[in-house]
Amino acid sequence: MQDATTITLFCLILLPLMLLIAIGAHRSMITLTSPKPVNSFAPTGEDVSAFAVRLARVHANCYEFLPFAFAALLYAIATDNTNLTDGLAFYFLGARLGQSSVHLLSTSNAAVMLRFGLFVVQIVILAYWSLTFLGI
Repeated sequence: MQDATTITLFCLILLPLMLLIAIGAHRSMITLTSPKPVNSFAPTGEDVSAFAVRLARVHANCYEFLPFAFAALLYAIATDNTNLTDGLAFYFLGARLGQSSVHLLSTSNAAVMLRFGLFVVQIVILAYWSLTFLGI
């Protein structure tokens, strides 16, 4: 069995991949069921639906923020320090999956506040890991 750090890393790798598949499936369905040409989709999803916009933003959030998580988790694995990240790895993953799920479901004020709270959890965990790696 892999440690929590390694499992979290691979789940975070799968997240944007699954979102990309969802974007492709959504656009394929639209192309097959409407006259919309396959080469006419806006990258932001704004020409399709509010859900398509949220899906595109959730995907973009992954490649905007996840490199920081990848760096921390890979550092822990490469330096054989997963004992420093294992305790919070699944909490980090849960916060990330929660943030993405809430973003997909709603943009209400309450949802945005919850999403931000989940983002803050990730930032706090990454900061804690970074300080721990430095011995602080």
